[in-house]
Amino acid sequence: MSAAHVPIEYADASAEVREIYDDIMATRRTDWINNYWKVLAHHPQACIAWCGSPWQRHDVRAAR
Repeated sequence: MSAAHVPIEYADASAEVREIYDDIMATRRTDWINNYWKVLAHHPQACIAWCGSPWQRHDVRAAR
């Protein structure tokens, strides 16, 4: 079984996804994005519409 989506790395991300990554990193005071957010980045608008700013509601550090 394989993952439905390959995680999007920062270097390969669109401008919109990089903006989200930058916001997550600034909010969490880190230079690292875990695979949870990299996979969700395939649908950034849907994610934001569904839960606002998800990285501000969920503890990204807990997913490490």
